[in-house]
Amino acid sequence: MSLQDFNPAYLTVEDRASIVIATVTQSSLCEEDNIEQFGVELNQAIERFGSNWLVLDLRYVTMMTSSAVGKLIGLHRHLHRREGKLSLCGVKGMIHSVLQRAKLIDYFHIESEVDEAADLLVQARNASEGSPIPPMQSMDAAVGLV
Repeated sequence: MSLQDFNPAYLTVEDRASIVIATVTQSSLCEEDNIEQFGVELNQAIERFGSNWLVLDLRYVTMMTSSAVGKLIGLHRHLHRREGKLSLCGVKGMIHSVLQRAKLIDYFHIESEVDEAADLLVQARNASEGSPIPPMQSMDAAVGLV
């Protein structure tokens, strides 16, 4: 199956500098059948794009059961074993409460916005690949004082 044939029901997916950005389009991840499909689609997105770096945007999700949280934990572990990383964003309201009660707020890398999460993963990927991240230029150097 090619990328053109990949039509997920629970996600929109894009590739941004070899980082997969997946936005969950369903507001509720509660029923076992859609939890299974959700997990399958997450794994397919990673495989289809050939990336171990995933931003999962949860801004539209208002309800999530422990089964869905389990899929996120499994995905996190899967990516970690492949030397990749998962970053969540758009975590608010009930979703934030669920993760907080489960003591998973510090387990996942959580950012407010997609761009922040993608930047975090680009930096992590560059560091893991040994690519130097250019240091910030000092203000003195920028204005020619050094």
